[in-house]
Amino acid sequence: MKAAERVAASTGLERFRVAIMAAKQARSQLQGNAITDRVDMGRRSAGGRQYDGERKMWRTLGYPQTIEIDFDRYDAMYRRGDVAGRIVDAPSHTTWRRGVDLVEVDESGNPVDPEGKTPWEATVAELFDDLSADKIFERVDRAAGIGRYAVLMIGSTKATEGLDAPLDEDGISDPGDVAFLTVRHEGHAKIASWDEDERSPRFNLPETYRLTFREGDDGKGKRSASTVHWSRIIHVAEDPLEDDVFGRPRLQRAFNRLSDLAKVAGGSAEMFWSNVGGMIWGKVPPGVDIETEDKTADEVLEDVADAILAGLHEQRRVHFTQGLESLQFLGAGTPDPSGIWEMQRALISTAAVIPESVLFGTSRGDIAKSTDLAEWHGRIAERQVRFAAPTIVRPFIDRLIAVGALDAPRIGYRCEWAPLAQLDEAQLAKVTKARADAAKAISDAIVTGGPEAIAVVRILLPELEGILAETDAASLAAQIADEDRGSSKDFERWFDAVGVAGT
Repeated sequence: MKAAERVAASTGLERFRVAIMAAKQARSQLQGNAITDRVDMGRRSAGGRQYDGERKMWRTLGYPQTIEIDFDRYDAMYRRGDVAGRIVDAPSHTTWRRGVDLVEVDESGNPVDPEGKTPWEATVAELFDDLSADKIFERVDRAAGIGRYAVLMIGSTKATEGLDAPLDEDGISDPGDVAFLTVRHEGHAKIASWDEDERSPRFNLPETYRLTFREGDDGKGKRSASTVHWSRIIHVAEDPLEDDVFGRPRLQRAFNRLSDLAKVAGGSAEMFWSNVGGMIWGKVPPGVDIETEDKTADEVLEDVADAILAGLHEQRRVHFTQGLESLQFLGAGTPDPSGIWEMQRALISTAAVIPESVLFGTSRGDIAKSTDLAEWHGRIAERQVRFAAPTIVRPFIDRLIAVGALDAPRIGYRCEWAPLAQLDEAQLAKVTKARADAAKAISDAIVTGGPEAIAVVRILLPELEGILAETDAASLAAQIADEDRGSSKDFERWFDAVGVAGT
């Protein structure tokens, strides 16, 4: 028994025993917290360690030592990085390339007015046009990809209580009461407070934000900050994991590889520049004294070296040296970085989930491979449905409905996206030629095949619908009338099927 416990037992003072037990528990808790802190610290700083921490790979390779990278570093890489900028921008640009339409639907999910626009659809379309909503949605999409989230703030023409008051207290009652939409990335939209009420439907979600605004268009003006209530904010986070607040920055998984790519590109360029000048070698012949009245030999040689370096950087072609034999150029070979470059491209493409030819283009500057482009458009179509609509568009519309700025549709609505794939000029020419060839083949069949050809065409009617261009179909209709082979009525029915009246 320890001394303190013996004292407690001998005196019979219960408070000593209680104090000792409390001290033991406190010590255990402190030890446990210390262990937890070390584990958390390891998660933050032990990236890339091997052999029980003896080899610190990330430090050796020059990568950030912490698993989490601060926003400013992501922002700098996005703004200055060529490939990094493309990784952030490409998904957003493609997602919103052709905008989004909101369609009012009935109980079965079908459009209420397939041929036109309902009054609700027209109101939303006008609102989107007035606010340039598609462009704003694309911007908040990009901003969310730089860091863990971005916000879309709804400005109200009737805001009188301050931005920290709920939006519904402004008394807005019309789409025209929405004054503007503005975007702030994570660096300018800090979460100021959280909803800590465990009974609230917004438990563990932001209650207020601290938004930073700039005065002046040069980015150097005076900054002001305002506390903004969550109801004026659409919070946008892509690919969150444990909650809906913090998403995954688009550069996170590719960060190390982008650093490697910069080493390859910048190192190759620097090596090329250095090897153009190469190493210049010269020697002082035995017995030659290069000292001067005011400089030692070492100082003279230092001046010569400085002059030679200046000549290399400034591309001078003439240089004189005193006491040195003729300077000799010692060139060095430049290694071929193409293999490493291609490997890094493939790894970055995988980390960014963007096909390589879409992300980097091709060596000749051609458009992306058709298979890669089809894969990319498929991913973007999925992104439109799984991210853009439920995270940006619908929360915005539902918020306006909730505060009374927009009437609710009678039943419901859905987001519709125009097809991403569009035929380029070469593809259009190919399709046009194929249709013209088909029209010519049918024309030849009419001339040479007679009734047998007509019978074949009759059998193929379902498959031939829509193949021919309207002008080709009309020309063939006239040809059949001129041939007058007794079966023109069959062809008239066929031409009716493809939407062109016969003769």
